[in-house]
Amino acid sequence: MHTITSRLRIGHRLLVASLTAALAITGCGDPEANVETESEKDQASMDSYMDLSTITDPNEMKAAKALKAAGANVFVSEGSVIEVGFYNGGCDDAVAANLKLTPNLKQLSFSNCPKLTDASVDTIAGLKKLTAVVLTGSGITDAGAKKIKKALGKDAVVSHPATEMM
Repeated sequence: MHTITSRLRIGHRLLVASLTAALAITGCGDPEANVETESEKDQASMDSYMDLSTITDPNEMKAAKALKAAGANVFVSEGSVIEVGFYNGGCDDAVAANLKLTPNLKQLSFSNCPKLTDASVDTIAGLKKLTAVVLTGSGITDAGAKKIKKALGKDAVVSHPATEMM
């Protein structure tokens, strides 16, 4: 039952993202809207979401800069890092150690990061505000993924072959 709930939650997120993207591409549907102006607003919003200078804690800012330098997309809200995504590698255990300084992190993705290993499991498992973790293509073992899932609780989505049935 939990697997179905997790898949529905992921499906819902994908649907919301798809609808958001479609709306961004087609405009807001208001015939009076200026597409160029709306596009500029969208870009300004995205730029502010990725503006590391808005991070209020100096140590968290340093960590965010290190994550970004390694190739991560780092997103900020209300002065704190809330999402980090490595989509084409770049993250290893040394880089992941910076995550300890991002206590408000909600979403984390390590797609195609084979150098990220079980040495980082305790760091990831210690991020108690995480709601979604993608470990696809990482070097984290089944045992490591299960440990992360257990630490984060039943409501968190941990994407890894070992957690599909949890």
